[in-house]
Amino acid sequence: MNRVFIFWFVIAALLFVVQTALMPFLAWDGITADLLLLMTLSYSFFRGAQMGTLMGFFLGAMQDLATGTFFGINIFPKMVLGYLCGSFANNLFRERGFLPILTTAAGTAAEYFIQLVIVLLLGYKFNVFINIERTLLPMMCWNLLLAYPVFGLIHWAVKKTRDT
Repeated sequence: MNRVFIFWFVIAALLFVVQTALMPFLAWDGITADLLLLMTLSYSFFRGAQMGTLMGFFLGAMQDLATGTFFGINIFPKMVLGYLCGSFANNLFRERGFLPILTTAAGTAAEYFIQLVIVLLLGYKFNVFINIERTLLPMMCWNLLLAYPVFGLIHWAVKKTRDT
């Protein structure tokens, strides 16, 4: 069990380092992919709602603690999406080629709007439509571009950890 935890921690840390250290060099107006969201979606897709919720909590906490934003602004959406994606994945044939793209598009939009509601409830004012254009659309493009590689990595890791 400890080896499996360490294995998943290393994968999460690797994706986090790529997201925070390498992706800013490729940023589109300062916006990059959310690889931890992609990991949450793909992990819950393969492991179910409970494990997806747990992974969403840990990855959101990692992101919140490292970035210094409002604590919970990444935890809550990733937990909700881990649960929803895991719940829907139980009813789907997982080998369909378009599902990573569909899951990524829906998950990226849902995380954005959950965070948008939280920020608005905190009392911040901004133009939502301009923010969608400048934040959501570039992030959606990045996430869709990297969906298959991350889903492939997590699929390989799930197979590897099921054998141990």
